[in-house]
Amino acid sequence: MKTIKVKLVGGMVVCALSFFGYSQINHAEKLDDLLLENIEALADDEVEINGKCIGSGSIPCPRSNEGVKHVLYY
Repeated sequence: MKTIKVKLVGGMVVCALSFFGYSQINHAEKLDDLLLENIEALADDEVEINGKCIGSGSIPCPRSNEGVKHVLYY
């Protein structure tokens, strides 16, 4: 009788740990995606563009939003 209770409790512990581990893994993926999106959104306007816009064309210049032919980054 005692061994049946020990096996039952042990099985319940294994199931609980498996469920907890599975939920932690799934939650970590969602948190990582959200965290990366927030970092990209925060850093988007903070990057200083070192470059030059040349000519007249259809490519938007990152500095002035005017249409240019070439954008050179350094």
